[in-house]
Amino acid sequence: ELNLLAYGLRNAWQIHEYKNLLFMTDVGHSEFEELNILDYEKLSTNISFGWPVFEGVQKYSSYDKHLEELNKLQYWNGKEYLSGEEYIVNNSALPSVYYSHITPNGFLRSAAIGGDIIVDESSKYYEKYFFTDYISKEIFEYDYKNDELIIYPFKNDVKGTITSLRVNPLVDDSLIVSTTAGEIIFLNLP
Repeated sequence: ELNLLAYGLRNAWQIHEYKNLLFMTDVGHSEFEELNILDYEKLSTNISFGWPVFEGVQKYSSYDKHLEELNKLQYWNGKEYLSGEEYIVNNSALPSVYYSHITPNGFLRSAAIGGDIIVDESSKYYEKYFFTDYISKEIFEYDYKNDELIIYPFKNDVKGTITSLRVNPLVDDSLIVSTTAGEIIFLNLP
């Protein structure tokens, strides 16, 4: 039996399951990156995260290219048929976190790279979700329980861009990142 949990993700770089949650970093197209979180206990299945109509919390600047295909889909709400566009506009969940490709300092970001959660109960980072950006190499710490985001600048000299981030299982409060240059880098959290 097919059980559709969610749709409307553009390019989920990684999906991480923790307890009753799915963390999905979703690579945007031209303006925004997203972290979407699906809670099995609070949300029903069949959740839209908005693509191709939304990127972040704004309408995707070129979504009209997708309208013909999108509007071939119809949704029956029990009273009337809605076009695919109408359904997505009115029924999409907003991302838990989103950020722009252009920062106030003028440097670029480009792709939210999926991460991991620290599960050590003695850590001050307990149950914080960590992810990174492909180009800027910033490390993002997201406290999903309190909806708080901390961004750490990446201070290591890296030859490539970051392709993955995981919690280091051997060292407390430490992350492992890999790069397109084949580097494996161990980062201790502050």
